[in-house]
Amino acid sequence: MKTIKYKYLQEAAVLSLGCILVAFFILWGVPDTGQRLFLFVFLGMGSLFGFMLWGLIRLEQGVPLFDIGFVLIGITFIYSVYPLLAFMLSGYEWGPLTDNRFRTIKPTPEVLGKFALHNLVYLFGLIAGYLALRFKKIPLRTVRLPINIDKGTVYLFVIIYGLSTLYFKLLGYFSGEVPYLILQINHNLASIKFVCSVALICYAFSRWNNLWYRGAFFLYLFYRAYLMVSLSSGRTWFFLTLLASLMFYHRQVKELTLGKAVAGFIVVATSFIIMGFYKVGLLHYVGKYSMWTASNEFTSLLGTAFDIYWRKEVLGSIGEIPFQLYFNDIILLIPSQLLPFVKMDTSQWYLDVIGLRGTGVGMMFGVISQGVIGGGMIELLLRGIFLGGLAALLHNWYLKNSQSFLANVAYVFIAVRIYYTYRAGTGYIFYDILYQLLPTYLLVTLVRDFLWPKKKQRRMIGYSASY
Repeated sequence: MKTIKYKYLQEAAVLSLGCILVAFFILWGVPDTGQRLFLFVFLGMGSLFGFMLWGLIRLEQGVPLFDIGFVLIGITFIYSVYPLLAFMLSGYEWGPLTDNRFRTIKPTPEVLGKFALHNLVYLFGLIAGYLALRFKKIPLRTVRLPINIDKGTVYLFVIIYGLSTLYFKLLGYFSGEVPYLILQINHNLASIKFVCSVALICYAFSRWNNLWYRGAFFLYLFYRAYLMVSLSSGRTWFFLTLLASLMFYHRQVKELTLGKAVAGFIVVATSFIIMGFYKVGLLHYVGKYSMWTASNEFTSLLGTAFDIYWRKEVLGSIGEIPFQLYFNDIILLIPSQLLPFVKMDTSQWYLDVIGLRGTGVGMMFGVISQGVIGGGMIELLLRGIFLGGLAALLHNWYLKNSQSFLANVAYVFIAVRIYYTYRAGTGYIFYDILYQLLPTYLLVTLVRDFLWPKKKQRRMIGYSASY
């Protein structure tokens, strides 16, 4: 029955792609050539994503939710498409709530469409790199082996999570200037805490039939939601936790159907945008102005990249670009104390360019911005192929190690953090691996093997997913 069921999904995906191709031909009738180019690029990204989704559905015979490539490309697609969709739904006009850089430059659909080719090329590179190297004959459902979890490892994750939580609580009682080294440690310790939360979520889903573990998971999720709504914590931690939970549920408990996955995506994406408006007070303007082009994380990223492009290619006023920015992905991995030159943050450099450094304003500097100051579309194509290929190799590695508890934790942690490659630059996922995932892995394995030598039989906990 499943084969027949998902055969229809494949046919639906092919039909959707056919409709997009038909739309391309219809667009030739759009009289405004600027809008026509804009819509070509918009539908081009939709076609690429549809092709990738069709290929993964055909391979997995289901929704590929537990798939790092799907997560990477899907989030990149959303970041790339949403600002264009919002601009189109606003009648190709910028409103009072729009990012100030767009209101100042006022790019036309043609100008914005030409610039969006950067996103199209990058998306193509990601998909090409991922599909080229990903295993084609090993669906995830064929390696449904129980995850082997020893309680000692779980206890260590609980202890690390508890100690890090206590550390940050105590830190709140101290005031004064914090040394730079302590800031570096705190930054990475917060993400190590997130690694532990991913591990504990994985364990909770492996014991999903136990009402205590299920209740503990929902209690934790509600707690994170409360912190987000009360503005005591950013929305990022909550939504990353939610994404990790959906991946583990899909893998360990029950596969989500396409309908549930689409409905869940709409709810989560809408909530993410609304929480952004709530945080900065834009909800007061609902009903007064169009909220489609209101400034948010998606339009801000596009705004930075477009503003740099405009200053560099049109105005010629970008000035000299520091050499550190060209090698930011590598320099990022080296502690600033070990460098013979100043370690320059890309976002801080951009604030210098627009004259807002030291004002409390923050601007994201994503991969498209990296491409603009570097090799343009060619660089973005190569970046996409490189990152997509690495994601494919990681997925292939997971298929061979799917029984390992730590492999599941590492795979999901990287999958939910990989969105930073679009938001902050390609090198950030390697920073997360080097300074957050690997230290956690080494600490847990070394302490575990010291306390419980391998010669002792560990009590294993397994599960069998139900469908």
